[in-house]
Amino acid sequence: MKLIEFRNDEVSLSMSVSEFNFLREALRELPQAVSREKLPTLTGFTHEQVKKMKTQLRGIAEEINVDL
Repeated sequence: MKLIEFRNDEVSLSMSVSEFNFLREALRELPQAVSREKLPTLTGFTHEQVKKMKTQLRGIAEEINVDL
């Protein structure tokens, strides 16, 4: 199983490629599916936190040459 590892000052992340793809798809669909007001209740994350995760995920994808 191939693992993706990424570290910076704020996050240390290690996951399989299939987990990465699942997370990528979930984050891609989340803002369209849920209003900003309901997001924290349903996911535990604020809109700003989701935006930050998406930005970090794009950075990871660029490093490993995965198209988002």
